[in-house]
Amino acid sequence: MSTLSATNVLRPERRDTEAHPTIRTLFRVAAAFSLLTVAGGAVNSATGSGFACPTWPGCYAGHFGPEVEFHDLVEFTHRAIAATTGVLVLCTAIASLRLPRIERPARILPWFAVLGIIGSAVFGMLTVLQGGIHRGLGMIDLFCALFTLVAMTLSTQSLERGAPRWNWTPASRLGAALVSGIVVLHELGTFLSGPSSFTVVLGWPMWRMVAIDRMPWLQVGRMILAAALLVGIARLCQIAWADARLRPVVIAVAVFTLIEQVMGQLIASNGVQMWLVSAFAASAAVLLFLVTLLTGHTALDRRRGDLLQRHGTIDTSQ
Repeated sequence: MSTLSATNVLRPERRDTEAHPTIRTLFRVAAAFSLLTVAGGAVNSATGSGFACPTWPGCYAGHFGPEVEFHDLVEFTHRAIAATTGVLVLCTAIASLRLPRIERPARILPWFAVLGIIGSAVFGMLTVLQGGIHRGLGMIDLFCALFTLVAMTLSTQSLERGAPRWNWTPASRLGAALVSGIVVLHELGTFLSGPSSFTVVLGWPMWRMVAIDRMPWLQVGRMILAAALLVGIARLCQIAWADARLRPVVIAVAVFTLIEQVMGQLIASNGVQMWLVSAFAASAAVLLFLVTLLTGHTALDRRRGDLLQRHGTIDTSQ
């Protein structure tokens, strides 16, 4: 093997970093705005600002912008961030066509994110214009937003780490199950919520039955799922701690998991307070992002000298 080819194999991240600095920055910004869109949508729902602007895409029929009023500003800011995210995600998808064919995840995932952002925009528009949508369509709307966040986070990591494919390892399987489980957890919140129930807001269960919500047996099932996810998150953090590069992410996952649980109990005990429910909803979005980030780190890495592999927690037989 020549010196050049050996360098390319052993140091793929440096090659990709030097070759695509502008594209890499674009991917990072799109992923950040995807998180802001989900967090902003969660805050929008938590504060009851979703119908503050009665028209779309502008706020009022007479003028495009909002009034200087809290709910108007929250709703319009969320729309502006979501629209910016749509443009950025589309740009990353187009830019991904310039990447080498070997970088398949970074080339493919942005196009899935485009589908997600289109779905989210369509259902968001219908929600405003129709004064609400059917529960099932609301679940699809939420899924599209979460799917866009996950797809953009993973595609950005794939580009950063020069990964030609997704590596199914014990850690990445656990991480993928956790990301999927968290999405299901939030989808169940929308499905189970009763009229004017706080359960519809993005967040984890508060470990008690809610009388106005539907299907008590499924409420219990959602709490069981949440407990299993907490155990899985702890296990993923334990595995990832072996890699010093991942420890800041592990700490962030642990902190936001604790924050989410503590704030949920404060809301359940003291009632709905706008600042608290907003932080609770936004933290749920950040936690999903962080678990996705940790999952991507365990699956999108070509370096054979990875510390996790030396600890025997990742199978290198592929």
